[in-house]
Formats: sequence, C-alpha cells, structure tokens
Amino acid sequence: MVHTTDPELTSTDDRTTGPNTPKPAPNDAARVRSATDCPVLIVEDDADLRDMMAQLLLLEGFKAQAVANGREALEYLREGATPELILLDLMMPVMDGWEFRREQ
Repeated sequence: MVHTTDPELTSTDDRTTGPNTPKPAPNDAARVRSATDCPVLIVEDDADLRDMMAQLLLLEGFKAQAVANGREALEYLREGATPELILLDLMMPVMDGWEFRREQ
C-alpha cells in the first residue's frame, strides 16, 4: 500500500515560511528547486514512524510516497516513479533495505 502526501491537495501551514525563512543567494536562485519538485520515497515497516515522516515532509512542502517494505518499494519504482530521495530502513521484514538495494 502506498501512502501519498501531496502538498497541492493539502492546506499549507503558514509557520513553515515567514520573514525569517532563509533565501537562496542570488547566484544560486536558478539552481534551487522547490520541495514539490523533489519527490521522496519512504520505505519503513513501522507504520507510526512511516506516517510521522510523511507528515513532516508534507509540512515542509515535499511530496512523499510511503511503503512498508523493500518489495513494495520495488513495485512502486517499477511502475515508473522516480523519487529524488529514498529514505530507506535497512532492517525490515519481507524484503530488507540491503536486498532492496541489490535488486534496485
């Protein structure tokens, strides 16, 4: 099962931006991408931790997908998804993180 957090479908928290939010240097502005352009895949068997990480990323403006083990992560990737970052638990049932990396 894939858990989705999509900032475009969820209200934003005004506390994440404000006058004290750091701005990129002028020469770096063209290279900086928004968080919504950086999809994240969370691979974690602990449901509470998985949901907490997804919600934290959502609050920071990221689009996160969450799966429970390496096998589900491989299925997700084989469907054509291309996350920029994978947060991977190494010790999981079904397929652990090490096996996921070997088969990826």
